[in-house]
Amino acid sequence: MNYAHILFKNIASIILIAFTIVFLPLKLFSSPQYNSDTPGSDTTKVLFIGNSYTGGNNLPGIVRQLAVSSNKQVIIDKYIRPGTSLEEISLLAQTREKIYQNNWDYVVLQGGCHNAAYPDSHHIIIPYAGYRPLPPTLRKLRDMAWDNFSATRVIYFMPWAFKDGITWVPGYTDTYEDMQGKIYQNSLIFASDLDLTIAPVGWSWYRVIRENPQIELFHSDMSHASLKGSYLAACVFYATLFQEELSSTYYNSIPSSQAQYFQAIASSVVLDSLSLWRIIPTSVKKYKTTKPSEFELFQNYPNPFNSSTTIKFHLPKPANIELKIFDINGELITTIINSVHYSPGDHYIRWNGRDAQKIEVSSGFYICRLESNNTSLTKKLLFLK
Repeated sequence: MNYAHILFKNIASIILIAFTIVFLPLKLFSSPQYNSDTPGSDTTKVLFIGNSYTGGNNLPGIVRQLAVSSNKQVIIDKYIRPGTSLEEISLLAQTREKIYQNNWDYVVLQGGCHNAAYPDSHHIIIPYAGYRPLPPTLRKLRDMAWDNFSATRVIYFMPWAFKDGITWVPGYTDTYEDMQGKIYQNSLIFASDLDLTIAPVGWSWYRVIRENPQIELFHSDMSHASLKGSYLAACVFYATLFQEELSSTYYNSIPSSQAQYFQAIASSVVLDSLSLWRIIPTSVKKYKTTKPSEFELFQNYPNPFNSSTTIKFHLPKPANIELKIFDINGELITTIINSVHYSPGDHYIRWNGRDAQKIEVSSGFYICRLESNNTSLTKKLLFLK
């Protein structure tokens, strides 16, 4: 595409920002809006900080409704600046004032998708957006939250990629999948380096788009969220905040079957990888993981990957196993383990993304199959160059 597409994106964003400013409540920027009726010791207090990607469709309000419908006591507040980067928000006195208004259990930070995908080159790829490096801004706001209340968990809002990646920028070819894969990898780095929790919103979007591309999660500007996209994001935040499966009858005008699907996807993405997202369970009533007592194949880590990945499996008793990689069409790519005897317990195997001839495979999905005693388990892997 050409620069006309860029202009279209800018105009669409301006329209959405104007809509947001006009129709969001008058006390948008400062006053608490989503208090539970009887806050107490079990009340979860959450502050969202971001721009129109958080403010659009009243995402914090949807999170609050999901929580209330699940009998949670919550105080949810927000500080939203449409059309503003997280870096610019971090410089505002109002931001500090909002953080210091309460002893927040969680502070959610939402930055841009372009500087998440391309931390060092976003200002080159999209010059009009300026150079807005995320890590120092995340660190600054994290320190502000900790200075206010040391027990606050700071959550990084993993964003979704542009609908068409950056293919609309002349000279660049990254598709939505390419861009989302980079956002995923960099989110893990940000969280590890800065001791943040991740709300894997973008990764839940990725899963829905991969499984049901006919569901439109994007606003017409191909950047912001549709109502369905915001609802899915809210489901992710619920699972992240409460570490439990979501089953709510609050559908927010979305068809019940799709709303239930979004709830299931969000719960699965978050709860199946609590350690990956650096989510810390806070109660014995929360989602639990148990030590495996059966033959089990775990999701590889990292996934997606671009050099090598670790495959973990568990054996309840001694067994001969085979571990093979197939392409999405079922063609054998390589045999990593061929009928080798393994002892009981957890085992970790690395695959370097190469076929039987030691040639690097192409970007795409692959199937890992583990076999033992006539039992077969599979996991889907994503390799990105």
